[in-house]
Amino acid sequence: MPSIVFSMIIIVGLGLASLAVVAVGMRGKFSENVPTVADRLAVVGHHLNGEAQPPASFVTLYEQGTERVQSIARRTRD
Repeated sequence: MPSIVFSMIIIVGLGLASLAVVAVGMRGKFSENVPTVADRLAVVGHHLNGEAQPPASFVTLYEQGTERVQSIARRTRD
């Protein structure tokens, strides 16, 4: 039972976060009230839509992970 409650809290939280991105960040109805939050959520919205460039730290992390997986695959083949 606690896992169901926890799961529902997570689902509701994700729904509210999506609503916040749309209502505030994507130049929605409430964007004039809190412009700093609106700007930040607009950036998040662009990332979620795939329109923004990924952060350099994420690219580096991805490349390191790919190299690590490839080296493990080479070791297991040999």
